Amino acid sequence: FPDLASSLTFDSNFESGNLERAIQIGQNEYDLVLRHDFNSSGHMQWFYFAVSNIQQPNEHASSPRGGQKYRFNIVNLCKPNSLFNQGLQPVVYSVRDAHQKRKGWARSGSDIYYFANSFVRPPRNAPTFSGVAPSGTAPAPNAPNGHAMTYYTLTFTLEFCNADDTYLVAHSYPYTLKMHQLHVDSILGYHDTRQILRHSTLCTTLSGRNCDLLTISDFSDSKELNTRRAVFITSRVHPGEPQASWMMRGVIDFLLGNSVVACVLRRMFVFQIIPMLNPDGVYYGNSRCGLSACDLNRQWQTPSKALHPTIFHAKELLTKERSSRGVVFFCDMHGHSRKKNVFMYGCDTKRKSNPGARAFAKLFSMQQTAKKFISYPDCSFKVSKDKETTARVVVANELKINWSFTLEASFCGANYGELQNMHFNTKHLQEAGASLCEALFQ
Repeated sequence: FPDLASSLTFDSNFESGNLERAIQIGQNEYDLVLRHDFNSSGHMQWFYFAVSNIQQPNEHASSPRGGQKYRFNIVNLCKPNSLFNQGLQPVVYSVRDAHQKRKGWARSGSDIYYFANSFVRPPRNAPTFSGVAPSGTAPAPNAPNGHAMTYYTLTFTLEFCNADDTYLVAHSYPYTLKMHQLHVDSILGYHDTRQILRHSTLCTTLSGRNCDLLTISDFSDSKELNTRRAVFITSRVHPGEPQASWMMRGVIDFLLGNSVVACVLRRMFVFQIIPMLNPDGVYYGNSRCGLSACDLNRQWQTPSKALHPTIFHAKELLTKERSSRGVVFFCDMHGHSRKKNVFMYGCDTKRKSNPGARAFAKLFSMQQTAKKFISYPDCSFKVSKDKETTARVVVANELKINWSFTLEASFCGANYGELQNMHFNTKHLQEAGASLCEALFQ
């Protein structure tokens, strides 16, 4: 049996943390079980947890740095494919190094594999109070070959160099609700943003949290303001995709900046920005859902004011702005766990293509900064049936806004150019957001 005195201590009782259980299966090896999204029995993909009680390596340790190695096996992931088999590494944060050396999150990990295991996934797809959701009375999900679907395991080794330190481990660079709130507070505190920024609450969530709305424009001339058309940008409907928040931060900081392009954009448009469509899910560490046990990005066709308040009020505002001033552009930001690069999804109709959407995506990919990671060949404009209730498709088809997009950023990095085989960092993601604004200007 392992020496329990030297066992790691695990914690995820903090914002966006979601570790349910840790099982020690060897001296330095642990099976990890993630908490499912609240009120559901699935959607485990995002992970974020802390480990402490790090031990000094024994005298036979082979690492030249003298760090202690630990093996982690996350055993209840849901997606059948992952960039972890294409070079993706988790991110790690040392509390001691952050305090003493001002180091932040860094990619780490070796011997990384992602594969199907033998644990059968629980029943799902039975009616519940919010529609279709996991239930013990429903049949177990089946793979195309008719066999019961199983979970997937992500296994990796981490080397911790500081004994008695606390390390945070995550799927990607976290962007918590608190980080969002601090960012909003900081930009509201700038004296030079008073004439270009308005902050309000779109609605409250099921748990009573505020869903923020930022309106950015040049407010110095009210008559001219009324003639401007609107641009809508939303983010973080899927809480396990923090790349979306980093890109959104790039958008917000660019639009509030002093560049000529930012000034012109503020005089041309009214930007309605919803930085975090699912603050409940982000706070509780969900991967996909809010507290109503459903994917909020599948509720845009007929959102419930009671169960999906952020989607209901976002669509209501979008409809109102379309009627009063016109909306020329909509973009919903996401992270992608199975493809590399940054890319866009647009909307063709069943009868014809959308050349305007293609032209914008191409222009976006040609921006001086963006062209190193935004891939036009990865963009798609087809609308499959399972996407018909998503934001970009409902906005395009129901509200007739041709420039309606999803912007996706890889959890990993680029597969071409100067960033090939490198991971995206938070600067790259913020640059992608800023480049979206520059493309809109052009």
